[in-house]
Amino acid sequence: LQRQSPGSTISWQLAPATFVDLDLPTLEALGDAAFTHVQSCFTNARTLAAAITAATDRDELNAVDLESGWP
Repeated sequence: LQRQSPGSTISWQLAPATFVDLDLPTLEALGDAAFTHVQSCFTNARTLAAAITAATDRDELNAVDLESGWP
């Protein structure tokens, strides 16, 4: 939308037959939120991978809580 006329919008499908019109500031906010969410997921995945790699036996491996830390 940065290359379109000021005030331009796009149609975004939320669900089948459900659409909203989004402007550039809204799309930028969605992009920022998506970026933050994905980075939080990757950070948690990295932490869990390190804990799994560091486990030296089955008990330590079983102690890694794969459900925690997700946004």
